[in-house]
Amino acid sequence: MADFIVATASTADLPREFLEEHDVPFISYTYIMNEELYEDACREETKNEVYKKMRSGVGLTTSMINTYSYIEFFEKLMDTGKDVIFLDMSQKLSTSYISAAEATEHIHQKYPNQRFYNVDTRCVSGGLGLLVFLGIEEGDSRTDADYICSKTIGLRVFDDAEGVPNLSVEEIGGSVLIVSQFTLCADA
Repeated sequence: MADFIVATASTADLPREFLEEHDVPFISYTYIMNEELYEDACREETKNEVYKKMRSGVGLTTSMINTYSYIEFFEKLMDTGKDVIFLDMSQKLSTSYISAAEATEHIHQKYPNQRFYNVDTRCVSGGLGLLVFLGIEEGDSRTDADYICSKTIGLRVFDDAEGVPNLSVEEIGGSVLIVSQFTLCADA
């Protein structure tokens, strides 16, 4: 069991299922459409509905997370007794980072025996793309690598204009982030 928690915000562009499966707590940003307030729940169906409304001309505004909300979120994490690494979008793009920095000062004072890192990721999004967990083991060959690369690049998992997953990462100009995951090679 890890002695630390990695946490983020809903702007991390990671699906809720991934965040829950990997025990990554997140704080939600809010947005307003048609004068109604919504919370970003990191759900694919919500994101698709938002994009659909925006394409039809509905305006969207976002709001920053205030200092008090960050303090509440951070304290719940610190109350586990573990150290925390919090990753959020860049201060160059959102004033929420200033609120997170103010909350961080509070956390450092309240929990002097624990470590809390507030990391400015210097980005909002990696854009559309694929996150690949890759396990390579002894005996894997160049042929295996070629197959995995062509299979990954050729996956048709991105929506076309009709909303049908019919485009590859290459066709949308997306990126592929590969994370070494040797535990995938372990025997069950």
